[in-house]
Formats: sequence, structure tokens, C-alpha cells
Amino acid sequence: MPLAPDIDVISALRESEERFRVAFHTHPDAISIIRIADGRYVEVNEGFCRLTGYAPQEVIGRTSNEIGLWADPGDRERLAEIVQQYGHVEAFEAEFRLKDGRLVPGRVASNIIRLGGEPHVLSVTRSIEAERMLEAERARLLRQSESARQLLETVLERVTDGVVALDRDWRYTFLNPQAARMLDRRQPEDLIGHNIWEEFPEGVGQPFHQAYVEAMSTQRYTTLTEYYPPCDRWFESRIYPSPDGLTIFFTDVTEQRLQSERIRHLAFHDELTGLPNRSLCLRRLEQGLAGARRHRRPLALLYLDLDHFKEINDTLGHGAGDQALAIIGHRLLKVLREEETVARLGGDEFAVIAEGADQDAAMRIAERLREAVIDPVEFDGHAVSIDASIGVALYPNDAEAAGDLMRFADMAMYRAKAIRNAVAFYHPELETRFARKVDIAASLARALETGDQLRLHLQPQIELATGALSGAEALLRWEEPVLGTIAPSEFIPVAEERGMMETLGAWVLRRACRILLDWREAGLALPGRLAVNVSARQFGDADFARQAEAIVKEAGLAPELFELELTESALAEDPEAAVVMLRTLSDAGFALAIDDFGTGYSSLAYLGRFEVDRLKIDLSFVQRMLAHRQEQGLVTAIVAMARQLGLTTVAEGVETDAQADTLRRLGAGHAQGYLFGRPLPADAFARRWLAGDRDGQR
Repeated sequence: MPLAPDIDVISALRESEERFRVAFHTHPDAISIIRIADGRYVEVNEGFCRLTGYAPQEVIGRTSNEIGLWADPGDRERLAEIVQQYGHVEAFEAEFRLKDGRLVPGRVASNIIRLGGEPHVLSVTRSIEAERMLEAERARLLRQSESARQLLETVLERVTDGVVALDRDWRYTFLNPQAARMLDRRQPEDLIGHNIWEEFPEGVGQPFHQAYVEAMSTQRYTTLTEYYPPCDRWFESRIYPSPDGLTIFFTDVTEQRLQSERIRHLAFHDELTGLPNRSLCLRRLEQGLAGARRHRRPLALLYLDLDHFKEINDTLGHGAGDQALAIIGHRLLKVLREEETVARLGGDEFAVIAEGADQDAAMRIAERLREAVIDPVEFDGHAVSIDASIGVALYPNDAEAAGDLMRFADMAMYRAKAIRNAVAFYHPELETRFARKVDIAASLARALETGDQLRLHLQPQIELATGALSGAEALLRWEEPVLGTIAPSEFIPVAEERGMMETLGAWVLRRACRILLDWREAGLALPGRLAVNVSARQFGDADFARQAEAIVKEAGLAPELFELELTESALAEDPEAAVVMLRTLSDAGFALAIDDFGTGYSSLAYLGRFEVDRLKIDLSFVQRMLAHRQEQGLVTAIVAMARQLGLTTVAEGVETDAQADTLRRLGAGHAQGYLFGRPLPADAFARRWLAGDRDGQR
């Protein structure tokens, strides 16, 4: 059965998404996300609802013009133009019409982000109604008498913003208590009459110093949101010049700034490794391609996938898998140069953008990455070795657009995974292969739903000493109406890759049961067992033995009627687990065979522990043994070893009498191949081999 879905990746993504949503919805300001393509809201937070009076369901899916949010729709168009041109805007002031009809002034900050591959605008809006009222009140009171001035000071002492006044010699002439507190002074009197730059020399040359000097010299109002080193805080300031000096309203926005940065970081970085995520990777790739076009230089995109990483989660737990990913992410970052960017795309996949890298340079980078990964990862007393498969796509050789380059690198990576622990470069042929693979996957899914395109053909197995039928092997065939005949060697890997082997394997075993039942009803019986192939993905499923036994028993048949064929390479992947699974299947009554024996390089130390009944000699040995003495020697050794272990042998691919005679002389017990009979549909097989009609069988 296929391996289970990568639950740890899904869980990590859900946790990261939940943290993002909590930060998004608890931010005190109004935050909205608008899809650029159609201008419709896709998300708003609670602060947005408090400010505007609208519920989320009244906003999401509609545009701001449809709900009449902008008092002047032209302001919306001007903001959109600025964001499209620069990618962001820090402070845009406009009036907004609330749900109850009131007009409220607000200040908007916007950024372009990517969600699901599409550009969106993330906007943060704050009401400045109180600020406008304070400014109007101040202007009115300044025109009045000294008593009015005292009243103004009383009002300013009670507002929540910090308020300071500076004369033209940069001396404090007024501070309210909130300003003194935010500037780390106990009372306003601690600063009155003191020069601001003597009290806070660390601020000289910093953005606030520059803004104050410019406002004083130009006599123009300005705003600024910036980090203020002397107080280790972020302040949002409104600076009002006059002939007497400056009056400054400022608010401590450190918490909002940190929360906004947190939201921004979560939106563009992988929380587990701290590396850029897929969205930021795409943005940086587009920036890199723009530079590559401008300077006429190459660029390489590398996709790296960790081979068999899921086994760490399955054997050591998801926590160990997370640790391993964090360690590997740090290693990748460490071996890359300044002009190379690494990102985690999700799961165990990483991407590297290498500006200025041609094919040779990309190969050197790939080798550095593999060397960084291949060193054992040590944690909690365990040392785990991990391999990496890397796919590479090049600009401008392979593609010029970011999306195409990512798609081609992904194709090349899957090609590398097929080779295993390799580096593969994109070639146009891969796109043709990928398109066919997509077609096969879609068609196979439909075929499994209907079941009317799949067939089992049976090939006879012959006892060499007597020439009698000793069993049969069930071989899957697929005739697709549009694609034509598709070989198992082509569609089985697709089924394994797309998680369809559990369904396909169950269909094969159920169909094999149906064939035996039909023969029984017709009074026919197969001498020996019916052999059914089992894929590595099926065998790797811990629940496979129970499910196979259940299918056979539900059909009213005994497991002893079946022989399950497993490839040597599948057993060699995890010999200890294979020992347990084979024992379970044997205890259930199934006969077991190792298919393609001699090609998988499994340890002979385990062969004696594998509870199998026979070895199938690979057809490559059979077809070369007459011309090459070494091949004949291998066949002799396999037959002798099987005899010592009490196992029978079946030679595959026998096509000539000379091959059959040689196998008989070497002591092979059974054989199958075109010499004895081609695979046939179940009814034709029954007529030729079970009902006595064997004319033309060879």
C-alpha cells in the first residue's frame, strides 16, 4: 500500500497559518487584504469591522466602491496608482464613509503581497479623527489669550499622545506628561529649557533629527514613523513648524510595529527554518530575473528534495523531522554565497536562486548543497543520513518567466528523484514526459473509478522437469481509449507517485480472486498458485498484510491459493521491517516470492531470514546466459543457493528451447516466458491451459 500522506507537513502549515491569522485578527488597526485582479476583499480583521461598522460577510467578495467606503473614489485610484508603481505606501490620508454614514479621516499604509501565487494588497488603516480635532483645537486656541494658552496646555496634558514644543534654539518649551514618560523622564520639568540634542545626542543624524531640521528650515508640516534609538522605541510623529519653533505630536507605535513586522515575517518566511517561503522566493526570483535581463547575465533556479525524508517522521517522530529540517535549512544557508538565495517551499523541498550562475556554476552549487545535506544529521542521540535530489532550470536557456522557471526546475527535480540522489537539468523532453504523466494520472483515476479499462492477463508457469502447468502469474494490462495501450512500467510509477497504488493494488487482488471464483464455478482449477505482484509502496504500508488477507477472505478464498511477488529492491530498503512483514504474510498463508532476483543487491545475510518460498531469476540473466559464461554462472549460483535454503526457482523470460534445456540442466525448477505461452485474458487462459485446449499454445 502507498505511504501515508505527509501529516507533519500539513500540521506545520496549519500551525503557521493559525499564528498568522491570530496576529492578523488581533492587530488593533484596521487590516484588509484585497485581490488586485478584481479589487475584491478576501479578508478583513476585527479592527476593520470596529472602524467601519461592517461585518466581514458584508465586505468579503465585494469592492470598496461597492460598499461606498471611500468618500472620494478618486483617493482610492490615487492610492492604487502609488502602490502599483512603488509596491507600497507608508502614509496616505483620505476620508472614509462608515456604515452609519459618518465621514472619518484615516491614514493608510499598503504593501503588495502574494497569496496562492496571486498579487494582493495588504492595507493597514488608522483613524486620525482625534488628531484632526486636536490640530483644529490647537489652531483655535493659539489665536486666543494667555488663558486660552493655559487651557490648551491643560488639554494637551490630558491627551494620550505625547506633545512637545521646541523653540528655534532646540530647547524644550513644553512637554505633556505622556511625552515625558515616553522619553524616559519622570516629569516634564526634567526637560523644560534643555536642548533636545544635548539630552539625546544619539539621535543626531538619525531620521528624526533630519526631519526636525528640515521642518524648521522649510516651515512645512511633515510626518514620520521611525525607530528612535535613544528610547529604543518606534514613534509616529506629526511635526508642525511655526515661526517660534516646532510642535510635535507623537505616539509610541512600538507594539503595533512589532506586530506588523510579525505579520509581514509570517507572510513571507517559513516559521520552522526562518528561510524565505514560496511567496518570497517567487518575489526574489522575479527581482533576480529583472536584474538578469538588465545586465544580460544568466540565472539558475535549483529545486532540492530530501529523499525518503518521511522515514524520519515515521521512525523518530515529527519533532525529529522538524529538527532535521531546521538543521538542513541552516546548513544550506551556510554554504551559499551572498548572491544566492535559499527558500523552503514546503515539506522537504527547498529552492535556491543563483544570480549570475550558468550551467557549470549551477552544477557546482548543486554539489555544495548535496555535500551539506549528506553529512549525517545528529540530534537526540541519533545520527540520520539523508540524500538529496536536485533539479535545475536556467535563464535564459530554459525559460524567461519566473513561473515557467519554477515549473521546469520542479520537473527536473522529479527526474533527479527517479534516478535517486542525483542532479538533473531541465530538458524540453521533460515537459513532454510531464504532460503525458499528467494525462496518465488523470486517466488512471477515471479507470479506477469505472474498472472497465483494466484487465488481468495470465502467463503460465511450467515445471521444467515434466512440462506440466505449475501455476500462473497475473499481469496487469491497461487499454486507455485515447492514449492506447499503456505499459505497467509507465503507469505503475505514476500510481505510486500520485498515491493510487493502494486502490490499484486492491483492484488487482480483488480481480485475481474473481478469476479464481469464476474458474471454480466452471469446474476448473489452477494447478499451483496464482502469483500477484506487490509494489514497494504497497509493501511499505504497515497495514498491507491485514488488508490483503481481508480481501481474499471476503471473496471466500484461502490465502494459500496466492503467491505474492515482491521485488528484491523493495525488501532491501528496510530489511528489518521486511522480515516482520514477510513473517506476517507467511503466517496468514500467502506464498511469497522474490521477483527479479539478482538485480537488487540485497544483503545475503538477510536472505536466510526472509520467509519466502521461491526466487524468480531475472529475465536479463536468462537471455544472456547462453552468450556469457558469467551470466550462466550467476544462474547456477542462484539455483544452488535456493536449493540450500529450501526454495524453488522460477526463471523468467524463457524464449528458446536452448534456454529451457540449459535451465533444466542447471537444476531450475520452473520457468515462464513466450516459449511456453504469452499472457492471455482469463477466459482464453482457461480454455488453453485448464480445459484441455492447448493447441497453438507455443
